[in-house]
Order: sequence, then C-alpha cells, then structure tokens
Amino acid sequence: MSKWRQWFTPMRMMLTLGALLVLGGGSWLIHYATSFSMVSLQFDGSLGSVQLRSTSGQIIPMQPGTPVRLKKGNYTAIMSGPTAQAEQRPLTITHDREQIPITIYYNTTHLASLLEREQAAISQAINQQYPQLSNLYTITHGQLYKDGTIYGATLTYHGPNSDQRDSLRILLTKRNGRWQVRTIPPQPLLSAPLLRDIPADAITAINRGQPIPPQ
Repeated sequence: MSKWRQWFTPMRMMLTLGALLVLGGGSWLIHYATSFSMVSLQFDGSLGSVQLRSTSGQIIPMQPGTPVRLKKGNYTAIMSGPTAQAEQRPLTITHDREQIPITIYYNTTHLASLLEREQAAISQAINQQYPQLSNLYTITHGQLYKDGTIYGATLTYHGPNSDQRDSLRILLTKRNGRWQVRTIPPQPLLSAPLLRDIPADAITAINRGQPIPPQ
C-alpha cells in the first residue's frame, strides 16, 4: 500500500471532512453575525411615528432612540401621525451600529393652523423690512413649510408702473422665536445655492406658490 493510501484512511477522511465542515460553518456564522446592525432612529415622537419597511415588505415599528437589531440593507422609512406629513424616504443600513436622524414635518392642515397664529408676527417682520411693500405688491400664496419655521409667499405687483409686472418671491425663517426676512431684495425665483439651509423641495414649492406634495 502506498504512503498516500496509508495516510488516507477512512478515519482520517472523516476527520478531514469534519474539519472542513467546521471551518465552513464558522465562516458562515461569522458572515451571518456581521450581516446585522443595531439601529436606532433619532426623531421627535411627539410629532409622529416612524416605521421601517424592508425590501421583503416586513414592517418594523421604531421607537425614538431605541436600538433594534436589523439586517443590513435597504429600507423605507414611513412617517405618519395626526399632524405629520405622510412621507416615505429611502434608508440604507451598512454599519454594525447606526444612529440615524429622522425629521418629521407637519402636514398642510397643521401648517395652516400654525400660520393663523404666526401671521401677525410674519406680517410685522415683512413690514419692518419693506415699509412700502403694501403700496406696490399684494402678498399671495403665503404658506408655512416643513416644521413651521419656513414661510414663503408670492408678491404680485399692483403699483402705478405699467412696465413692472413681474411677480416676486419672499422667504422668511423663524429662529429663536423671531421671524427674519431672508430674501433681500425679493427674488423672481428663489435660488437653492443661495439658501443652502432651506430644503430644496420647500424652495420649489414656494417658487410655484404651492404646498409641498406628499411623497
């Protein structure tokens, strides 16, 4: 019997196969363990709720700041609530631990209610910046956006100059409890590069004189 046959006995075959299975199983276990992540979403639960939907359709309710063990991959964050804007946003989980901020915005009904309370302060800020504005322009399509700290409106000319017919846009933001005019002077169209702290969909909606459509 050759040396190869002497070494390759049934017992050694079993030991070799067992070692291969152990190595393969260990590799699979490591891969499986590292395919999960501890995920916590940071959001204001008083504004609404957030659920995650996996690519397979599974719905996972999330609590603010509470870690949940999830498979890494792509999800959809679903925001809802009585005063919340119903939205769906894509979300990708790639790290072993993730803390993901989620901003819940108000729906148009609640924003309209907030505007009733904020309108006097907004008008005062506009009049302080542009004392003669009401003699030349009518403010139309005035609305609050996102979390209620962004106000946009269209200025429609009604002055004596027949050559001046362009509509303008005006934008205000609320910081530290005070409204501040951001468009100095008002613009025919708002420019996202000049207003980097304002979400792009809010700028588009203000330019159109419309609410932000649900996503």
